[in-house]
Amino acid sequence: MIKKFRAFLRRHPNYNLIVAGIAIIYIWRGVWGLTDMFTFGGFISSHFWSYLIPMVLSFAYIYINDYKFTEMIHIKD
Repeated sequence: MIKKFRAFLRRHPNYNLIVAGIAIIYIWRGVWGLTDMFTFGGFISSHFWSYLIPMVLSFAYIYINDYKFTEMIHIKD
């Protein structure tokens, strides 16, 4: 299934770039939110999960695609 997913993303590079950009934003949001939560106190269970789940899913998306940052910013070697 992962091979089919990667083949789809190779055929549609713009879709892949948009989803990867959103994944990076979710990772940033999750790290920022969890850092604020644990640094300044105010642990709320629902906020914890709303930061953690998108962050984990975004890391999984980046991992499944086997990204290198040079591919994401279109730098030619």
